Amino acid sequence: MSKSAEWRIAADEAANSKSRDRGQSAYITLQEIADTLLVSTRSIERWIAKKQFPQPIRVGRLLRWRRSTIENFLHDMEAKAARN
Repeated sequence: MSKSAEWRIAADEAANSKSRDRGQSAYITLQEIADTLLVSTRSIERWIAKKQFPQPIRVGRLLRWRRSTIENFLHDMEAKAARN
């Protein structure tokens, strides 16, 4: 295994160690968000480009979001919809 692969595994384990007890990763992928919202990944990419969706964290070429950021964003959207 290369040093960079070992580093990525170690970084992933460190980032997820707290949330692993709850059975969830601290970070969520584009595909996981799309599956949850029942939309295409391309829709989310367009929302990001229009600044209508939280910006991702880049890990090399990978995109990740903090699970809490997405949960807060969706909660705020629900609250906004309820006010209208």
